[in-house]
Amino acid sequence: MNASGISSGLYFCTLKANGLSEGLLSRGYAILTIDAWYHGERIIRNDFTNPGPLLWNPETHNRFRRMLTNYTVDWRRALDYLSTRAEIDMDRIGVIGYSVGGIMSFQLTALDPRIKDGKHYIHS
Repeated sequence: MNASGISSGLYFCTLKANGLSEGLLSRGYAILTIDAWYHGERIIRNDFTNPGPLLWNPETHNRFRRMLTNYTVDWRRALDYLSTRAEIDMDRIGVIGYSVGGIMSFQLTALDPRIKDGKHYIHS
């Protein structure tokens, strides 16, 4: 079975990816998605405040960079988990990322040879 990860950005809720997820599922893909740090159920790590300003504030830019690094580590652990699943073909792993998720998916594709294809949607 093909596998694909969907990585959302700061403002793109994972639930909005359902149309894409449904299309991929109907074509036989397995889907895995996780919340970014400071986003979704993990927003508690940022005291329930929007993480967007972390990027543009020089005093908090390092927190934003750590958020991306930790999120990429989380995805690599998710790939470790997928590799334990008999129904997942690890030679056909891809990732799709939107906005900040696009930055993360770009990093993940560059860092992890298990990712065979990546689609990175980063907008300004």
